[in-house]
Amino acid sequence: MMAVILPGNLLAPRLAERFGALAIIAVGCLISATGCLALLGIEPGTSYWALCGQLVAIGVGIAVPVPPLASALLGSVEKSRSGVAASVFNSARQTGSVLGVALFGSLIAQANDFLFGVSAALVVSALVLVLAAIAIGWRNRGERVEHGRFTPNAEALRVFPAASPKQVRQLQERARPADRDDGAARFNPHREYQESR
Repeated sequence: MMAVILPGNLLAPRLAERFGALAIIAVGCLISATGCLALLGIEPGTSYWALCGQLVAIGVGIAVPVPPLASALLGSVEKSRSGVAASVFNSARQTGSVLGVALFGSLIAQANDFLFGVSAALVVSALVLVLAAIAIGWRNRGERVEHGRFTPNAEALRVFPAASPKQVRQLQERARPADRDDGAARFNPHREYQESR
């Protein structure tokens, strides 16, 4: 499980750029939920090798959402507050880990049968992950975030159609410095966006 976390973290930004951060976070939740549900068939004699696929699925599902989540959080605050945002992100992640271990540990400990307690914890975990994926999917509803980053402006979350070659040439011509550099002819993406609305 731990062996796939590093490759999953490295692969996640590329996937988020291609498919959008929200979609990758939701898919990660669903992969983890699938791994949890696949572990329901374990028995006292189950070998470690029989658990590898399920544990790899849980590891991938845990690893893939972390970079887009961090990018979303850090991209939604001003640069001067990025340290606070990173601290809040890490604190929330650590608190969630501690509470999860405590809650699922107590659920397992209170069951008369260890495997029954593990099964109950896995079902609860899978349900929470599926609910999170549904909430994220509901929030996403076809929107794609440019370059895997979130912005505070909701309009920036829309998918824009690809520019035509003529539009690209016009933008390139505007971006070239003019003989007279008064700033009026310079390319300003924010102004371009506002004028196009």
